[in-house]
Amino acid sequence: MKNLLCTIILFVSILSCGQESSPEKDWTRIFIEEFGSFDLPPTMEIQNGLAKKMTEKYDLIMELPASNIIAQQKGLNKDMTIRGAKGKGGEKYARIILTTILGEAWTKLYCQDSPFREADLISGNSDVKKQFAANLKSNNFKIVEWFPLKFVKLNNMCALHISYVRSGHKSDVKVDEYQIFNNDRTHQLILSYRVNEKSIWDADFKKLLNSIKITNVR
Repeated sequence: MKNLLCTIILFVSILSCGQESSPEKDWTRIFIEEFGSFDLPPTMEIQNGLAKKMTEKYDLIMELPASNIIAQQKGLNKDMTIRGAKGKGGEKYARIILTTILGEAWTKLYCQDSPFREADLISGNSDVKKQFAANLKSNNFKIVEWFPLKFVKLNNMCALHISYVRSGHKSDVKVDEYQIFNNDRTHQLILSYRVNEKSIWDADFKKLLNSIKITNVR
């Protein structure tokens, strides 16, 4: 009987360890082929319809890689028109953009140490800032504040963190870009929201970052 009880306890423990935690109440787990998943808060939605068509047209003009997935403030899909957002869907601003860019084999997803020396980050900081400033200028935006490049571990995954504040139509916008290294590809995750709406988005974006799971480990 004692041996049987130990076996049952061990079996239940194995099952518990193997089960994934469920998303928070009212959150949605988004599964992406060739990537993995992340949890989306109830205040956001996956971009589709006219909003998605306008984004794809913008990407083509700007010669940007086609985005795998974009999430935005809830209600924008319904309220988007050819002249911009109407109604409550356009009152706030938040974006989550996830793109995967293929390249040469480089750094493993779960690397032990930073692939960058401190000197590399310092010297590269100026070049990256100039590149971003030029891209923003072409769309009539400018950098308001720039933060130094950082190598970070995002759920133990190796990433380069690029962070800055840019000008916007109604308020400055905080942007955090994470370039997650996965051997022969980089998963580019961009989170942005209006600075004056930080109290609405910041906590949820931190939870979203903690929910990211990459299953396509190269």
